[in-house]
Amino acid sequence: VNGGWTSWGAWSSCDSKTGKKKRVRNCKSPSPLNGGAQCPGNSQDVASCQLVKLQADSAILSSTYPGCPATNCINGNTGDLCHTNQEKYPWLALDLGKSVTVSSVTIYNRDDGNRQDCCGQRLQDLEIRISDNLPTTPATESFKGGSKLGFFEGPGKNGEVIEMFSKPLAGRYVVLMNNSKGRHGADFLNLVK
Repeated sequence: VNGGWTSWGAWSSCDSKTGKKKRVRNCKSPSPLNGGAQCPGNSQDVASCQLVKLQADSAILSSTYPGCPATNCINGNTGDLCHTNQEKYPWLALDLGKSVTVSSVTIYNRDDGNRQDCCGQRLQDLEIRISDNLPTTPATESFKGGSKLGFFEGPGKNGEVIEMFSKPLAGRYVVLMNNSKGRHGADFLNLVK
C-alpha cells in the first residue's frame, strides 16, 4: 500500500526572526505498508509572512519623575524620556488598545543626544511581560501577571537598543518592570522608547 498525505495542519505564527510561517502534514493516510511507496513531496510547507509593528495607544508609569511622563515613551521623539521615581519595582505599561499577539519587543535605552547623559546603566534586571491586566500592585511588589516575554540583565548602555524575542504571547499590555528584587534599594526606570 502506497502512503498518502493527511491534510495540511494550521499555519504556525509568523516567526519574528525569520519572517516565515510553516505548516506540516504526515504520511499516514494511509501509512505505506508492505513495501509501498512513501508519500511524494514535502511534509513541511514554508511561506513568507509579515509582522505588524504595533504602536501603543497610551502608556502608564508606576510613578512619574517631574517632566518625564509615560507618554514620552510612545511619542516617537527619541529626545524625550519617560522616567519613574525611585521605587523597589518601577514599571512602565504600554496599552496596545486590545489583546494582540506579541512576539518581540524593542527597547530604546536613554541617550543624551548632546547632553552627556549619565544613566544608561540604570537599565538592568528588566522583565518584560505581556498581560491583559495592568499592574495593580504598588511598586513595592513584583508584578507577575500575564506571561514573561523576556529578561534583560544589563546593565544597559546609553542609547542601547535591546530586542527581545519569544514565542507569540497574547495580551493588551506590554509591561516593563525593573525586577531587581530591591537588591539595589530603590531604582529608577527610564527609557526613551
